[in-house]
Amino acid sequence: MASTGARLPRLAGVILAGVGVAHLTNPHLFTSLTRRAFPRRTRRYVYLNGVAATAIGLGIRAPRTRMLATIAGVGYGAHLGGRASSTARRRVLRRR
Repeated sequence: MASTGARLPRLAGVILAGVGVAHLTNPHLFTSLTRRAFPRRTRRYVYLNGVAATAIGLGIRAPRTRMLATIAGVGYGAHLGGRASSTARRRVLRRR
């Protein structure tokens, strides 16, 4: 039986991959959230985020690719956060 230390990353990977698949199968659930970071071509980015989350989640689940997938996840999360921040800043500046 796998130790708790091995189970947690596998569970996290499955959950992240599941969220990614949900982006692909039910994109309308993620449109309003995605629109904050990607106001143009939002549906396209919902699908791209779904593909990224699925790939990163599956990578985290597999021990051989876990470190690389974790690095990719951190990088992608930083990209999304930066994009959301940049979009919010532009909206504030437009209101002035």
